[in-house]
This record gives sequence, structure tokens and C-alpha cells, in this order.
Amino acid sequence: AFGINALLNPALATANVSGDPVSTDMTVRGDAVPYQYGVIELEVVRTAGKISAVNLIQAGTSGAEWSVVPSMLVEATIQAQGSGFGNISGATFTTEAYKQALNSAISKLS
Repeated sequence: AFGINALLNPALATANVSGDPVSTDMTVRGDAVPYQYGVIELEVVRTAGKISAVNLIQAGTSGAEWSVVPSMLVEATIQAQGSGFGNISGATFTTEAYKQALNSAISKLS
């Protein structure tokens, strides 16, 4: 239905089987979420219809214990393709604030 150009360049295929528009590649920034340890703000990158990256714009928490948390949260986000993952042990408040910021960004993917 999309012709040879869509086969050669999938970005040209802009409709799914039901005919609804599909925006596959997009980067959006969510709202900054203040919480007891600082502020979390992030952007979500969607490539080929899936969350492919999460970039932290602001992360008010610092210290050695914080250094692994962002990569753990990003990995969990990409695996779950959203915020449907459990809290990181020892980082419950940060995880909850991250999920709020993530959901804010995801709500802007359209």
C-alpha cells in the first residue's frame, strides 16, 4: 500500500494496518518533577515506534549511590517500554519521581 519508496525508507510508511497515523521517530521532554531529593526532568526518544533512549535533563540527586540509578532506570524503561517496572531497592523516592517524569514525557508522544 505504501509503494517501493516505503519499502526502501520505512520512515515514509506513515500509516498502520488500520489506517491510523503512526509517528515512529520523536523526542519529547517531560515536565520537571520536584521531589524530596531534588528535581528530575527527562526526555524520551522513540525510534521505530519504540522507546529507544531516555536522557536525563535534570537529576537533582548526587553522590555515589545515585551514580548507577539513572542507568538502571533507563534500562528498566526500555525493557518495559514505559513505567511498568518495579522500584529500585534503596531508591524508592527517586524511582517514583523518575516514573512521574517519564509518564509526563510519554504522554507527549503522539
